[in-house]
Amino acid sequence: MKCWLVFSISACLLSASVFAEEPAASEPAGSIGIAADELLDSPVKAPQPWLRPAAGTDPKLAPLLTRWVRASQEVRSLEARLDRIVYDHVFNIEQRWEGSYVLLPDGWRLELMPVEMPRGAVSSRVDRSGRRYTFLPAVAETWVLTSEKVVWVDPEHKVWRSLSSRGNLAGWLLFCSQWNLPPSVIPFASGACEEDVRSRFCFESVKETESEVQLTARPLTMSEASWCSRVSVILDARTLATKAVQIVRPGEHEETVYVLHDVKLNEATERKAESLVPDRTGYRVTEH
Repeated sequence: MKCWLVFSISACLLSASVFAEEPAASEPAGSIGIAADELLDSPVKAPQPWLRPAAGTDPKLAPLLTRWVRASQEVRSLEARLDRIVYDHVFNIEQRWEGSYVLLPDGWRLELMPVEMPRGAVSSRVDRSGRRYTFLPAVAETWVLTSEKVVWVDPEHKVWRSLSSRGNLAGWLLFCSQWNLPPSVIPFASGACEEDVRSRFCFESVKETESEVQLTARPLTMSEASWCSRVSVILDARTLATKAVQIVRPGEHEETVYVLHDVKLNEATERKAESLVPDRTGYRVTEH
């Protein structure tokens, strides 16, 4: 999947405790994702200059960002289990889901099921005055994007909706705003492309330990600023694989955290996004 697809659509569509493209010459432009370990352990065949990060990015981060971009060009597919947590800072509400995420060269699928909290469970999140957040039951949902359409499914109410993704940007924006769709993909879940580093985001800080690297980025374009005020990413220090992503919404009234588990890389490269579309038998179907 091309980098523009990943982030342009995310602008149209869509902290847990874990938080305290120009492609390489040998890789096609359709590369996505995180590097295989051997990329980081072997020498680069042809010398390549470091990226020139966007103005405002700490120049000391350039070597790390270059490694991350090169690493991201190696993966063609990603499959993972995930946890999703949403914090509403206006009403002090916390919602939790668990599910799966599949990213292919021509699309993706995000499937979320609500986590049933035990009776009497109390959130560990507190606001500035010390008041604890309240758990609010979440709703099961599935989103799928292919080269032909975007699909939203509500399995509880048996609703199946789709919109053509071909030449229908105005309708797509209305579709997303009416149904309150999240980002189309989890930003940086499969790595970063050169355009992210050069022009879309300003990378402001980094925290490193022996096992993890945490980067914080702020948007530089209206497109990205429409869905986030900042994004923090936790990477594996050795492989630069994404372990968690925190998205703080514009106005900082809401934040969403994704934590990835059991990540599989390049095991579904032959699979087509159309195969990710749920069966609509028995559902009330709306197509635009």
